[in-house]
Amino acid sequence: MGNFNGEKVKTGRSRRRRIKTKYIFPLILIALLFVACVCAIGYLIFQVISEKNSVPDISEAEENVSGNGIDYSYLLDYKEDPWQKQITFYYPGDIGGKFGLYQKYDDGTTGLICSMQYDNGKKDSVLADQTEGKNRGSVQYVLNFGEGGDFPIPAAGQTLTFVMTADNISDPALKGRTISKIVNVTKDSFSNLVIKAELEELGDNRYRFSWNETAANAYIIQTKQANGDWGTYAEVGADSLSFDTGHLKPVEDYTFRVAVLQAGEIKSVSDEFDIRTGVSVTYATVWPTKDLDLYSDAGRSQIVGKAYLGKSYCVLDAQGSMLHVYTPEGGGYIDGDCCMINLPEYIGGLCNYDITNSYFSNYMCHEYEIKGVSGMITEGYEHVLLSDGTFLVPLLYPVTDKLINAANSTLADGFRIKIYDSFRPYCATRSIYDITELQLDRVLPAETMQRVKLPEYLVLMDTGLMTARYTDTELIKSTLIKENDDLAAIKAQLEYQAMLEANGLAPETLDPETGVGESIVTYDAYAYLLDPEAVTYRIAMLDGRHPLNNFLAQHGSRHNQGIAMDLTLEYADTGEELYAQTRIHDLTFNSELSRNNETADLIAKYLKGAGFHDLSSEWWHFQDDEVKDRLNPVSVKDGVSIEGWKVDDGGVKYRLSDGTYAKGSKEIDGVSYYFDDNGYLSAPG
Repeated sequence: MGNFNGEKVKTGRSRRRRIKTKYIFPLILIALLFVACVCAIGYLIFQVISEKNSVPDISEAEENVSGNGIDYSYLLDYKEDPWQKQITFYYPGDIGGKFGLYQKYDDGTTGLICSMQYDNGKKDSVLADQTEGKNRGSVQYVLNFGEGGDFPIPAAGQTLTFVMTADNISDPALKGRTISKIVNVTKDSFSNLVIKAELEELGDNRYRFSWNETAANAYIIQTKQANGDWGTYAEVGADSLSFDTGHLKPVEDYTFRVAVLQAGEIKSVSDEFDIRTGVSVTYATVWPTKDLDLYSDAGRSQIVGKAYLGKSYCVLDAQGSMLHVYTPEGGGYIDGDCCMINLPEYIGGLCNYDITNSYFSNYMCHEYEIKGVSGMITEGYEHVLLSDGTFLVPLLYPVTDKLINAANSTLADGFRIKIYDSFRPYCATRSIYDITELQLDRVLPAETMQRVKLPEYLVLMDTGLMTARYTDTELIKSTLIKENDDLAAIKAQLEYQAMLEANGLAPETLDPETGVGESIVTYDAYAYLLDPEAVTYRIAMLDGRHPLNNFLAQHGSRHNQGIAMDLTLEYADTGEELYAQTRIHDLTFNSELSRNNETADLIAKYLKGAGFHDLSSEWWHFQDDEVKDRLNPVSVKDGVSIEGWKVDDGGVKYRLSDGTYAKGSKEIDGVSYYFDDNGYLSAPG
């Protein structure tokens, strides 16, 4: 529009700028690329979230079939290894693809543990494992449980749930479907009924059994009995996976096993473990041969009390020759060189023992009874046979080293030392000698005497067919002396009869005052007075050439010092004794070393080889002269008793003279003590 002057007039409307055509296409392209990037990123995020927090519906896992009814569960499987505490998931098929192992949590969510990639064109392909170090081999994945593993072993009542899926697989029928069973892992998954045990030696005859966890209500430690049956040594709870035997008896053969007890029945047993224990001074009984100082330590730095002759003490341990013993006041150390130690508790089955003087003495003359000696419980041996049929076998402690060496040598050759006597109190030595001496001029009995072995003796005692015969030395001696005093009258009677016969006179009727008459001999034992060919003990034992003290000690013996033994050999596998020239304790000249047979020579070889010395009149006797010369041990008059304080792994007991233990209230040395039903000290006072 113009004005009156013909000029153009400007309006208020601005003029628009237009995008040039050449820029339109690049802008569209940028926009498309942006959208594509956003979609790609979103897709990647979705995939990550899907793999970590999503799994096909596990509730359908039990179905394990595709829609066409084909069972594909064989394609993915797992196996448990309770021994290694592992579960191995593996793919045995030949369809290529990607498989996922997932864990389902208690809140219903799931988490990917690993992906397994298998290319069926590459038979050696391995897992594409997302976690470093978890690749266990071709197309499998191993989860370890327990300490240091991928998962802890579930607690009681807890369940860990795992499942495998086909996440990306070439077969459309399998793709996206759960094709393995749900794996519920509980404590019992690692509790196999098959038990596997191990044995560890702890020292000093102590051992530890440990085993894998099994589905058990309890575990039983069993030992094999002599008859081959299994007995219960101990029972432990289901939560225990180990057991310490405690201190086992010395030099004894044990066969152990661990059994699984479930619902009152043994469901599984471990391998058997054969154990042979060694020599051990722990808990052995010792007897001082004289009153000894009790020291606070093995270095004898301080005297804290006394250990007395005739009392028994229980050893806790040893340092050199010093023995640490228990006393209610606190115990201490005593000099082992002045102590006798009980061999069965110290060296155990290294030797066998039959202390016949404690139940049926075998001192005889050619198997003929020596009245008051044979078949008796010898004076001083009244407490040697214990109620369980075992013996006390004391020997001076420093002598035992030689015995151990000799015993090991014999066992190596298939034999075992059998000890018939060790420490013999002086009262027994005098009793045997005095009673035997009073019978030397008696005629041997008409019949030999049958020896009675311990098993027979115990049966006869139980059935009442035999009673214990204790040697009352003074009574027996007085009886024999009276009978011997009658010998003068008998001789006079015989001389008077001989005079009558010489003068052709008939025998007179017996005069009650003088004892002379028709009844000539009143004791069969003096029949030799009528029969010159009758054999007396003096002839049978001594052969007219030896004094009695050649065969029996009269004034003291190495046995009284605890440094001598009477012994023989037996076969280790059967217990049968080797045949020597006489039976042991045959008090005759046939027992002299000059008459040794091969067995007696063999015994001497072992014992003398270990440092013992023999005795010319007894093939069975061996003594330690080196200890005699070095220590000059004292002679002990009275016999020993095991009564005293006893310690074991369970605590403190008080043992009675027959080997049983005190129960309830008991006063000991003026102090009242209380012992529970198992014999353990419960409370003093």
